[in-house]
Amino acid sequence: MRRLHWFEFGDQPWFPAVLRDAETAYLATGYRLLPALTQQWTDKIATVLPCNEPAEILDLCSGAGGPLPLVVEELVKRDYDVRAKLTDLYPNVTAGSSPRATWLTEPVNAAQVLPELAGVRTMFSAFHHFRPTVAHGILRDAFEHRRAIAIFESGSGTPRGIVSMLGVPLAVLA
Repeated sequence: MRRLHWFEFGDQPWFPAVLRDAETAYLATGYRLLPALTQQWTDKIATVLPCNEPAEILDLCSGAGGPLPLVVEELVKRDYDVRAKLTDLYPNVTAGSSPRATWLTEPVNAAQVLPELAGVRTMFSAFHHFRPTVAHGILRDAFEHRRAIAIFESGSGTPRGIVSMLGVPLAVLA
């Protein structure tokens, strides 16, 4: 798929953590306002989880927890025995956890996931952060470790969608 790779401030190590945390908190809040989206994601993830046995989800690029705690809550309502680990290159362990969705405190690079981190991998609104060669590596790593991976992107990528995203930095600061 052809696409332009844009620079994102929040991906840079020098970017202030307080602004990175505000950006990811903004996204997490937005997800809470869209329960139909949570339902759709839950439907998709349920297709790769085992029935009637404990399951693990490894969320990559979790930011402020994103929608995963909501997805886990919905899976539990559907009688899945599921637990999740939230991970990020810049972990924000004070955000978005629940008894069944907890943070790993050490940084996790989505392009180099340690083999001992088991479970169905998920990524919400983060795959676009990676250049095509790295994105391909993320998929290859999941395949080589025989891990299902569910990647969800929001936004249309159309000129109108891109223009609408220009207001996000102001909304984050507000």
